[in-house]
Amino acid sequence: MKKNLTLLLSFLCFLFGSSALFAQSVSIITNPGITGNDVTGGSNYHAMESIYLDSEIGSTNFTTPGLGIAHVDFSVNTVGTPTTITNFRIYMKDVPIGTTTLATGTYDTLTYTLVYNGSYTAAVTGFVGFDLQTPYVRASGTNLQVLIKRTDGIIYTGYNWNASTGNTVGGTSLLTCRRYNATTAPISTVSYLTPSNFRPQMRFVHTYVNDATVQQVYTLGKLPIPYGAPHAVAANILNSGTATMTNINVTLNVTGASTFTNSQVIPTLASGASATVTFAGFTPSATGNENIVVSVPNDDFNGNNSSTVAQLVTNNSYSYAYGLIAAGGVGFNGATGDFVAKFNTSVPTTVNQVSVNFSAGGQPFQVGIWDATGTGGSPGALLYTSPGQTSTTGVYTLAISPAVAVSGSFYVGVRQTGTSNFSFSYQVENPIRSNTFYYTAPSGGTTWTDFAPANSFRFMIEPRLTLANDVGVSTIDVPVAGVNSFCNTLIAPKAT
Repeated sequence: MKKNLTLLLSFLCFLFGSSALFAQSVSIITNPGITGNDVTGGSNYHAMESIYLDSEIGSTNFTTPGLGIAHVDFSVNTVGTPTTITNFRIYMKDVPIGTTTLATGTYDTLTYTLVYNGSYTAAVTGFVGFDLQTPYVRASGTNLQVLIKRTDGIIYTGYNWNASTGNTVGGTSLLTCRRYNATTAPISTVSYLTPSNFRPQMRFVHTYVNDATVQQVYTLGKLPIPYGAPHAVAANILNSGTATMTNINVTLNVTGASTFTNSQVIPTLASGASATVTFAGFTPSATGNENIVVSVPNDDFNGNNSSTVAQLVTNNSYSYAYGLIAAGGVGFNGATGDFVAKFNTSVPTTVNQVSVNFSAGGQPFQVGIWDATGTGGSPGALLYTSPGQTSTTGVYTLAISPAVAVSGSFYVGVRQTGTSNFSFSYQVENPIRSNTFYYTAPSGGTTWTDFAPANSFRFMIEPRLTLANDVGVSTIDVPVAGVNSFCNTLIAPKAT
C-alpha cells in the first residue's frame, strides 16, 4: 500500500537502466511506488514472488556462462529496524515469455534455483544488496521470476521499499507479484500468496573486479548564456567492481557549438561506493547544440564507461529535461502541494514566461517563483504566483506579466491546487542530484523536502528570461479550439 500523501507516479513509459549487449547492470524501477509490504514484509515471516520481463532486463543480458547475475540490489526508501535482515533467501527461475502476472496460489521452491541464503544489511537508502552465492545465468526469450523468503520470525518496523508497479508493457495495475506476510513460517506448495502490483525495484548486476560506471551526468538540457554561465557539469561515478579503485580519471568533453575539456581525479572509491565529481565551470561561446560526454578509462567492462547528454545553448531558456520525452507525471493524491526546480543566473534579470509539461490534463494549478533564502539554499520567499490555470496534456506555456526580477539562485515550480494528481511531467534521474528539486505539502507550505536521495524525478519545466527584442504568440483567441464554423461564415483569426 502507498503511504498517505506519498507522491503518486501516474505514468512511466520506459525502463531506466542499461540494456546493451552483455550489460553489466540493469535497474528495474519502472512505474515507481512505495510500500512497506515488499522485501522485509509486514509481519514475522515473509515470502513473495515477482516477475521481471525479458524486455525489461534485456534479452541478451546475463545469458552467457561467466556473465550471469552475480549481485542483486533492492531499493530502500526508508530504513527500518533492525537493519540486518536474517534468514534471508533469494531464488530465481525462468518462466515463459507469456507469463507476466501472478494469481493467488502457492509457490514451489523445487522449481527454483537457490542463489542466496544468508543475511541482508539495509542500513542506508537507495539501492542496497549483496553478491549471490550462486550466479544465475538466464535464458534469452524468457521472463525472470524471483522468490524472496524470510523465515527469522522477526517483525521489522519502519521499512519502506521502492517498488516497480505493474511492468513496462501492461501498465501500473498488472499483478506482477504475490506475497505472504504472516505470524507462521511460509511452507512451499502449502502457503498461499496474495497478488499485488507492487513488485520490488531491483538492480541485477554482473560483477567484475575493476569496473567504474558513469551512472549519471548532471547538467541542463537547455542552458542560457550569459545568464547560466559559467556552468559546471557534474557526474556520479559508481564502483561496480569488487575491488577498491584508486586514482580514477574522470573526463568531461564538450563538443558542438562550443568546446571544453576538463578532468577530475577520484583518489579512491570502495567497491559499491559512488562519488559525485564536479568539473570546472565553462562559458559556452555560442548558442547551438552541444554534446556533453563524461567518461572514465577502460577497465574490465567498458560498456558503462561513458555517458552522453545533448545540451542546447540558448539566449534565454533553462530546462533540466534531456530531450522531449517524459517518463511520467508526479503529483499528490488527496492533498495539495508545490513542486519546484532550482535555477541560477549570474546576471540580474527577469522571468517573463514559464512552460510546464504535463502527462495528463484537466487539473487546476498555478505557476510560482521563489527566491533561495530558505534553509541551506532551499526555497524561501514567494516572489510570484500566477492566476489559477487548468492543465493540458503536453507543454503548457504561461506568460508572466509583469516579468519577475531574479538574481543568483531562484526556484520556479508548479502548485497543485486540487487534491487529484496533476501529473507534472518528469524524467528519471538515478541517482537524483541533491539541493535541486523540492516539494512541500500542502500547497503554500514553507517546509521543503529534497527529492534526493529517494525520489528519482527530474522535472520538465522551462523558465524563460526577458530579452530586449522578443515577440511571441501567447494564445490563439479565434477560432476557439473545438468550435466549428459554417463554411459560409467569415472567420477573422485573432491571437494574443
